[in-house]
Amino acid sequence: MTLETGMALEEVLKRPQTKIVDLTPKLNRQKWERENRWTLSKDDLDAITNDIWRRKKAGQPRIERARGAAPKPPKVTYEAREAIQEIQGRITSIDNKLRWLSETDLRGVSFEADEISKGDTSRPIWLGVAQLADRYCEIQARRRSGKGTWYAVLTIMRWDIIRRASETTATFQKQCGLKAEAEETARSMLIEHAKDFNGETSIEVEVLCDLEWDEEGEMRLL
Repeated sequence: MTLETGMALEEVLKRPQTKIVDLTPKLNRQKWERENRWTLSKDDLDAITNDIWRRKKAGQPRIERARGAAPKPPKVTYEAREAIQEIQGRITSIDNKLRWLSETDLRGVSFEADEISKGDTSRPIWLGVAQLADRYCEIQARRRSGKGTWYAVLTIMRWDIIRRASETTATFQKQCGLKAEAEETARSMLIEHAKDFNGETSIEVEVLCDLEWDEEGEMRLL
């Protein structure tokens, strides 16, 4: 019983008897008992007695090994890796072919690839070609209009002259509302980081629309 409940009950007992009875303290006590009193069952009493007198060890909770929700990945054989490498080379070739086409050419490629897919067993592949052509066509359209969301990106790379390899040491980016704004921001970033340039370091600045940024952002996370 809480001190507040006990004092309230004592106060009621001191009051003169009347027909009106304040049941608040009684209800509070019942509520407290419901929330705090634990009525032991026979099994609870037996378990406590056995533990005190060391009659038998208390039951230990069963520990189960947690299992992840993701399925176990299949084994990637040597032949599978070799096939993936060859496919990657073909995909890179397709990407390079489409990347430098004009908007008119890309629309034609998308249409033809979609038509071929309708009667070809490699339909998913041709649909992928059509989608990639549509993507590059949309990028060119956004670069032509200059509208939409754009990003100014500056990358600092340190070069190993002997191995002719580079390592990205820092990347800075800022979101802008228009292509012209992103270009101006890129110039300011280049001036700000000019002090970081030296004989073993290069600084690259680029302006990307949101479609290109999604692709570049994923590559930087890998």
